Amino acid sequence: MVMLRKLLVIVLVCAVPAMQANADVRAGVDRANVEENETFRLTIVSDAEIDTEPDVSILEQHFEISTPDTRVEARIFNGQLHRSMSWSYTLRPKRSGQIVIPAISVGNEKTAPLVVDVSEVSVAIPGEAEVFITAEVDKQETYVQAQV
Repeated sequence: MVMLRKLLVIVLVCAVPAMQANADVRAGVDRANVEENETFRLTIVSDAEIDTEPDVSILEQHFEISTPDTRVEARIFNGQLHRSMSWSYTLRPKRSGQIVIPAISVGNEKTAPLVVDVSEVSVAIPGEAEVFITAEVDKQETYVQAQV
């Protein structure tokens, strides 16, 4: 029984790095629940050396898409160079409901599909919104660019 557990631990320890090696391209959103007029960020990260940008044209049917913010990162870990590239897009849904962001192609790799729940625009009466801010000024007289 003890031998079986040790064998299982060894198999799992060897299998985890192999599973992670296949995860070269991944995608994620900063929020999975948004309203129709709100925007959210879709970030695509590639650990492989890819010279092409992701093909996000498939998203134009359901979203307004901004130009991407691109970032390249290089790290040295245990004497090995690890590079990654990421693209961040700001998306605005065109309709409400559950929208599936399909697998996005980046070179020869694809991301996993994602789901975003888009609710209809909520109309809040002024003063009854979730956030209401009041302020009082402690000075009777002020000047241009003076702190109030």
